[in-house]
Amino acid sequence: MSHMFYYAGYSSGTWSVGDLSSWNTASVTSMGSMFFSAGYNATTWSVGNLSSWNTASVTSMYTMFYQAGYKATTWSVGDLSSWNTAIVTNMQSMFQYAGYNATTWSVGDLSSWNTTSVTNMQSMFSNAGRNSTTWSVGNLSSWNTTSVTNMSNMFHQAGYNATTWSVGDLSSWNTASVTDMQSMFQYAGYNATTWSVGDLSSWNIASVTNMQSMFYSAGYSSGTWSVGDLSSWNTASVTNMRSMFTFAGYSATTFTLDLSSWNTASVTDMSSMFYQAGYNATTFNLDLSSWNTASVTNMQSMFSSAGYSATTFTLDLSSWNTASVTNMNSMFSYAGYRATTWSVTIPRTNGAASPISNTTSNLYGNSTSVTATPPSGKSFTLAN
Repeated sequence: MSHMFYYAGYSSGTWSVGDLSSWNTASVTSMGSMFFSAGYNATTWSVGNLSSWNTASVTSMYTMFYQAGYKATTWSVGDLSSWNTAIVTNMQSMFQYAGYNATTWSVGDLSSWNTTSVTNMQSMFSNAGRNSTTWSVGNLSSWNTTSVTNMSNMFHQAGYNATTWSVGDLSSWNTASVTDMQSMFQYAGYNATTWSVGDLSSWNIASVTNMQSMFYSAGYSSGTWSVGDLSSWNTASVTNMRSMFTFAGYSATTFTLDLSSWNTASVTDMSSMFYQAGYNATTFNLDLSSWNTASVTNMQSMFSSAGYSATTFTLDLSSWNTASVTNMNSMFSYAGYRATTWSVTIPRTNGAASPISNTTSNLYGNSTSVTATPPSGKSFTLAN
């Protein structure tokens, strides 16, 4: 059944193929792209309740509902909780952009899905039900992710406008085979007042190379923000941390991350990594003093506006090797802006291509010279 309704009725204001609930799909092996962009422009979109479909023989659900009913105000395919997904290997973009504009969006509780054979979950729920006021796919805590290699964009902008957002506690997921987590939670549950994916401290990320924008704006509006203690994460293989925590926990009153033991020897890009992270938090804690930055070339806006409302903002980066850095533009711009105690210690550039003066722009009235005198209680110094 792959591509069966591919782009069918794309421009139609109303889209219907009737109620497919009684179809006998017992022998179907592929449903890839089955409803891909079907009824994209329709304000009303329905295929009936597919809850009783027999999917025991299906191996591919790749882009199955991609952009299906994109503009529909109500979107539903029934409760898919009982689908047999035991031999499905590919779920990439399965619900991506499905029912994007729907105020009511549901696929049921997928907590019991057997994902043992799945290798690809890239963009699986990306932008699905983006405008729905309530967004849930059930508690995915028991999903077997042992074979998954790609989780990039998995929940990207999923349920963006929902005030209630949940995927359950993902703490027990086996991520040992995953290599790409780029934008995994980017903008997920952006407007939710409560946001949590559980304690991710035990995730095995030894094979991950890309974490760009992983938590970018995730749970932006939540008053409480936490992904657990990430201090034990093995980041030795990661090369890209660009915008990893940008806007993360923006509205939270407390923002704390223990990343002190992270191995960053392979990382080349840290630009905007903590940009406006914990912006409204009165407590902002980061100990990055032992980080190996020898391979980093880009630190642009790395701490810009981070901990903006914190009463205390302190960073000791005196041991950082910045010899390879070519861009430090606005690195500390507006960081800890409201802090009464503010202290940042940076290393001498050792011939770095980027002038150290760029880091002091918009910094408490400092001029572009590091010898300028900051206000009382604030210091910006070069380490010996």
